[in-house]
Amino acid sequence: YGYFGMVLFISFLSYVVVKYHAFNVKLIATQALVTALIALIGSEFFFAQSTTSAGLIAITLIITIGIGFNLIRSVKKEIEAREKIEELALNLDTKNTQLESANDNQRNLIHVMNHQIKGRLGNSKNIFAELMTGDYGQVTETMRPMLEKGLEEASSGVNYVTSILKGASAESGALPYNMAPMNFLELVTDIVGKQKIHADHKKLLLEFKSEDGQYLINGDMSQLGEAIKNLIDNSIKYTLNGNVVVDLSHKNGKILFSIKDTGVGITPEDKLRLFKSGGHGKNSILINVDSTGYGLAFVKGVVTAHGGKVWAESQGEGKGSQFYVEIPEVR
Repeated sequence: YGYFGMVLFISFLSYVVVKYHAFNVKLIATQALVTALIALIGSEFFFAQSTTSAGLIAITLIITIGIGFNLIRSVKKEIEAREKIEELALNLDTKNTQLESANDNQRNLIHVMNHQIKGRLGNSKNIFAELMTGDYGQVTETMRPMLEKGLEEASSGVNYVTSILKGASAESGALPYNMAPMNFLELVTDIVGKQKIHADHKKLLLEFKSEDGQYLINGDMSQLGEAIKNLIDNSIKYTLNGNVVVDLSHKNGKILFSIKDTGVGITPEDKLRLFKSGGHGKNSILINVDSTGYGLAFVKGVVTAHGGKVWAESQGEGKGSQFYVEIPEVR
């Protein structure tokens, strides 16, 4: 039967290659082995000398066909699973490449903003400031308002770009920190005192409460202070009337900072965008036209770098909000 078997084997081999788009030796060998066993057992019928022998051969053949079928099916599933894994790995490599490309583009954009846009706005700010000194000629009363407006706009531009740069750097972990022992209570007390003038200007009641005890942490006073100032400043900006309450307490070896306001609140949709780059609230731009959307991304990056976490809670739009910062305490 060799001549006929070779024709069948080649036909079978061609079928496998076409169907599975690959020359898979493992699958072909499995199917060839099963086919050979079935052919070998089936050929025993020609040598059966009794009904009993034929029955045993038939039972053996059925069992072999069942086992062989399951064996081939398991090999196919293994091949399909491996192909899916390879496809996922290829897609993952592609996504990683795209992500790395996006990160490179972001780094390039930040570089351009830092060295070009921020630099040019800074130069404009310095030019307006110098012109207002009168060293380059007398500043008339008609000129002064325009120069003051130019200086104000240039300063706002510098602050705007700086906010984006610091937010992006903090989020990516590229922001430098100078960690040292510090008193967190003193830091918050100083910031609340400086922010009180803004609350008074809006006729808001700014309260500060703290539990007794030490509030010692290991942190960067400048960056952490900027993050806390950002949270307090946001509560004041987005609260049209009512009060803002800052609270400090101890919790399980950690310091818990919270700030609660009676402001515009946070919608469920806004919560998904909080603490992310460009995470503007739905109506935030209507209240704060200078919002960059990078402030809370900066806060999260700084707090995370200090081994802490930050989150927000709100009952919904128009029902105020409460932000929390938890930082490990040094004992």
